[in-house]
Amino acid sequence: MLLKLFRKKSEDANAALMKELENYELPSFSVVVMNTLRLLRDPDASITEVAEQIKADPALNVKVLKAVNSAAFGLVSKVENIIHAVSLLGPFRLETIVLSLAVQDSLPPISTPVFDANTFWSTSLKRASLANRLARDLHPSTAVESYTAALLQDMAIPVLINIKGKTYNELLATWKNEETADLASLEKEAFGFDHAQAGKIMAAEWEMPQLLSDAIGSHHLAIEKEDIFAAVKLASLVPYDGPTNDCEALTRACAAACGKTEEEITEVINAAFDDAGGLI
Repeated sequence: MLLKLFRKKSEDANAALMKELENYELPSFSVVVMNTLRLLRDPDASITEVAEQIKADPALNVKVLKAVNSAAFGLVSKVENIIHAVSLLGPFRLETIVLSLAVQDSLPPISTPVFDANTFWSTSLKRASLANRLARDLHPSTAVESYTAALLQDMAIPVLINIKGKTYNELLATWKNEETADLASLEKEAFGFDHAQAGKIMAAEWEMPQLLSDAIGSHHLAIEKEDIFAAVKLASLVPYDGPTNDCEALTRACAAACGKTEEEITEVINAAFDDAGGLI
């Protein structure tokens, strides 16, 4: 009975969300990005074909190399060209990088006094770097996917700002001004869905791998035993304002999940934030 009730509520929330999004057309990825993703998903495509497609967009080429050389990917030597990057990372890992860059370029600009775009993306990078580091301990096989999912976990917020306008701005103001307020709970109360659910639908619309879509959609849910999204969920606790020493809830949760002391996990958080600083 409870399972049926849960499914009914989930279906109602998704229906409400689809109604809100049906008149909003998500921006399309560029031709270069679409062609790159197509080649990365084609088992017969060569490394050279993928590299040449990325090089067709000089800005994308530079961003991919910067991402590949970040501490999150832990490569021993610096990658100097795209062919080298493709051969080292393989198609799936490279796809997560291209997707994350494409989403950042495609999302509508944030224009509201209660939500700063620079803070949004710098926090997203901190979450991504932390998720990657935590995943190396908790579920190493999905460390790269955890990086991308944590980076994009709040990607629906700029879209909801555009769709809901004043109503969502007021909700954000309430969230920022009330210390105990939870954004996802406020969204569900006001709209019947939250930004995690919206993000999952956006991920599906952009044809992201199911693993990323599920991680984005579940990042506010409780951590379960052997959860391959644990690092992404923990990273969602990184606040949008404040230095590391303001992250008490984050520190406690990460220490408990990883079996480390709070002092040890603080070092991990500091290192992750340093990693992110090199990308901002």
